[in-house]
Amino acid sequence: ADQTVYTAEKSLRDYAEKVPAELKTSIEAKIKEVQEVKDKDVVADIETKTQELSAELSKIGELLQQQSNEAQPEKPAEEATEKPEEDNTDKKE
Repeated sequence: ADQTVYTAEKSLRDYAEKVPAELKTSIEAKIKEVQEVKDKDVVADIETKTQELSAELSKIGELLQQQSNEAQPEKPAEEATEKPEEDNTDKKE
């Protein structure tokens, strides 16, 4: 739970300018919920709240991926499927 809270807080700091206010508010609320149940030592509640926080946190990754895809022009299909050249450095002559 502590690691998930740390990751969430760090992600909010690192990507503050890219995360919409609504998502930021939602993640902050989930962080608070995890911290509240963590002190009660009820494992099931801690796991549930940590999973909920993780689900919200994954939305940042989805958002960043979407923004990255929008920023990069699409490659033609033939370029995207092009195979890399063979590496001949391991072959003995």
